Amino acid sequence: MTTSATLHTLENGVRVVCDPMPGLETVALSVVAGRGAAYEDPARSGWSHLLEHMVFKGAGGRSARDIVEVIEAQGGSINAATGYERTSFQVRALKGGLDLGMSVLSDLVLRPTLDEADLTREKQVVAQEIAEAADAPDDYVFDLVQAAAWGDHPLARPILGTVDSVNAATVEGLSDWRGRL
Repeated sequence: MTTSATLHTLENGVRVVCDPMPGLETVALSVVAGRGAAYEDPARSGWSHLLEHMVFKGAGGRSARDIVEVIEAQGGSINAATGYERTSFQVRALKGGLDLGMSVLSDLVLRPTLDEADLTREKQVVAQEIAEAADAPDDYVFDLVQAAAWGDHPLARPILGTVDSVNAATVEGLSDWRGRL
């Protein structure tokens, strides 16, 4: 498959890749921060993933509900993912949703609310995800293999972190971590 992708670097260093695909009636947008769980120290293990949760609780004056509904009302979807090397946020929408998708993504990345009450709730949500991962054989074995293969390296730690490291997160700490992504 050939591509017509072009790379543009903005004045602030942000790289933008554009790949027009004539004939498609949709747009796919991603904001990818080149940092993830591998960049966390043990005390901040899981913070990239927790931050991913938190930005969806409110951003740029939009509530959690507004963030999802404004995209879905245009026939789109919104999601995010955290890995060892990156944290990413995605919007898929009908082609008329480009400006809206970019607006919502920029709010998530640049203007998250990071509310204390939301953080308390999301810590519980992530703790439940950690427990579920420990009960899922494929996740459990993956974490064991990572630990055995990587020893003391950050790649040995689970992307979700530990209950203790996640519970240690503060709004101020997450705001600082967001600035490092």
